[in-house]
Amino acid sequence: MPDFSLPAEVRNGCRQDVWLDQDGKLVIYTEQDVEPILEYAQAMRNNQFSAGDDFGRLEYEIPWVLALEWRKQGLDVFNPVHFALLERKLKDIEYSKLRTAPKTHPNIRVKGTR
Repeated sequence: MPDFSLPAEVRNGCRQDVWLDQDGKLVIYTEQDVEPILEYAQAMRNNQFSAGDDFGRLEYEIPWVLALEWRKQGLDVFNPVHFALLERKLKDIEYSKLRTAPKTHPNIRVKGTR
């Protein structure tokens, strides 16, 4: 099978490379610099909310590459059926840097990925 690749495409801070491997299998490689997202989440977390700011408050920022990885594992961040599992995952200490709010709220609100 002939070698085939598309030029890298950059969208929303993500770079995607697409090519066919030696077996003819389509490979899509995605990378993203998540540091600006983590810095934004920290700045938001450090911002103090008043008691009236709970409505529509952003709780987490999920990098697109992380949402793609979770989707491979069977967790679709856009599927309401998966929201309970997503909430448990986001409360794990491993993902604490994604939190944008300084405290837990009973009605978790997850912003779309970027």
